[in-house]
Amino acid sequence: MRAVIAIAVVALSIIPAHAQSKRPVLCVEDSAVGLGNSIEGDDIKPAVFVRQTFSLTVSGDYMTLISSGRSEFYECSAANPRLNEGRPRNTIKCQNGIYFITLDLNRNRFVRAQLNPEDRAAVRVSYGSCKPI
Repeated sequence: MRAVIAIAVVALSIIPAHAQSKRPVLCVEDSAVGLGNSIEGDDIKPAVFVRQTFSLTVSGDYMTLISSGRSEFYECSAANPRLNEGRPRNTIKCQNGIYFITLDLNRNRFVRAQLNPEDRAAVRVSYGSCKPI
């Protein structure tokens, strides 16, 4: 009987996250920092960027990000921590070339990173929140 109750609780806890992953959400960056070129020339200095707003739609192993009329497509998987770290629940990680997004489906929070080894000025990290559309 305990096993049946445990399975029912687990199944019910997964249903909201699954439903959330099918809805489009509107995300706003709370903060965005990175590296940028200085005024003097080739020096790379820390820079604060203008906050962006974009929409996300997650469907299975794929995510679509729409920002400024441009669509980007990402491949997604469940976020699995290393070693003895606590497992994040209902968190997915998505990547597309040099762009990475980790999305917490329970809290509707995200971390977005742009990491380009070919251009030091194209390094950026931002975080923020999302709400259903």
